[in-house]
Amino acid sequence: MRLTLPLDYPVHSPLEVEVSIDQDGSSAGGKNATLMKAALNAIPSLNESCRSIASEHQEEESVFLVFNQADEWIQDEWPNLCKEYQQQQGGGGSNKSSSTKNNPDATNRNDKQQSKNLVLGRRLIYSHHIISKIKRGDIKSLASHYKLTGYMKIGWPGLLIIEGLEEDCIAFYDDIRPWNWQYLVLRGEQQEVLPKVNNNSDNDGNDDDDVLKSYRKFERFLEVEDMSLVAQHCREVGLENLFRTAMKVYDNEADGATTNNQGGGERSMSYGALVHVDHMNNQKGYRKWLRKTSQETDCKVLIKQSYPNHDYSGRPKIVVGIVGDSRDQVGGFLKRWRTSKVDYDARKIPCYERKMSVEVEGDLPRHYYQEDNGNDDIDWNQSMSEESVNLPEEHLAEYLQSIGGDEWEEAWWKILRGGMSKTSD
Repeated sequence: MRLTLPLDYPVHSPLEVEVSIDQDGSSAGGKNATLMKAALNAIPSLNESCRSIASEHQEEESVFLVFNQADEWIQDEWPNLCKEYQQQQGGGGSNKSSSTKNNPDATNRNDKQQSKNLVLGRRLIYSHHIISKIKRGDIKSLASHYKLTGYMKIGWPGLLIIEGLEEDCIAFYDDIRPWNWQYLVLRGEQQEVLPKVNNNSDNDGNDDDDVLKSYRKFERFLEVEDMSLVAQHCREVGLENLFRTAMKVYDNEADGATTNNQGGGERSMSYGALVHVDHMNNQKGYRKWLRKTSQETDCKVLIKQSYPNHDYSGRPKIVVGIVGDSRDQVGGFLKRWRTSKVDYDARKIPCYERKMSVEVEGDLPRHYYQEDNGNDDIDWNQSMSEESVNLPEEHLAEYLQSIGGDEWEEAWWKILRGGMSKTSD
């Protein structure tokens, strides 16, 4: 990795990042050759990831942050990219652009379709944002490759609605998942079984295309900036329930097709972390950042503090609860928290948070997301509102217990008593 500091860094120009691989020929054969090719294939993703961090932190020192991002990329992204590349080379991938000459599973797709019905698939994929012109171009190329129609809503948030053969929808999502996303999740999907086609003619592929065309709800794959255009089209063609999954509203009898909850509605949020924050110098600004980040990462956040024994002359005990669909989602929130200047120091200079500790992290108790006792009972707007940030210690204990069970409550009492649990008083 080569880092270049422009003359006007960091005030006017970000850190310049260039990742490359020295190819000396020492690993020209066997398994090492495959790994080398996989690495070369993955370098653009690493470059984009590091450059994104450098750009986000312009006007501040970012060398450490870039190195940290590269290390996390190697730990989190590289194993998946390497595995996918090896599967593709071994014939196990879903990339249609590879040769099918020696792949018996992909050689005669039409023969397979002769023995079963066609399945029309649809997907609604939600992203934190879709901005990069390169990424947008790649998405459109991939959609064209798989003969998918639908919409790409760019900006904040980003939204992809795709429609085509079920196997192509699966391949499309598998292909874009390893890309560098701040947040990407499959929110909704539909499968519609189509009538069998007599594929005994020479134009059997065209027959399939004709059948698909007659059942498609989207004629082309379009890029738009206005979410209302997508909503209106979905409403007009009877796919409003699919569109509503973007807001985590699910109806399993939706639109005359099978609609699955993949991204998770309110009750599916089943992973959480309880964080103890030592202090907040810029209290309102800090809490505002937490609320904003909760929206951008699609997590639920609880921000509460309590003054032990109602002693308002000292510092309050502060806890932040983060709840999401998965470990990756909550981890993304925590990662951004650790790498952002969320507070200011005694001289009122913006600074990173160095005195936060994750007290509990893991799957939430089953009672939290069960149908009969789900998190509909929790008012998440109030949980992070500025007006209700203070709670008596007993009330806060009950609040935490309703989300994270005994572990969260016990952690709170340990924080409150300076490391001793409630039961040891």
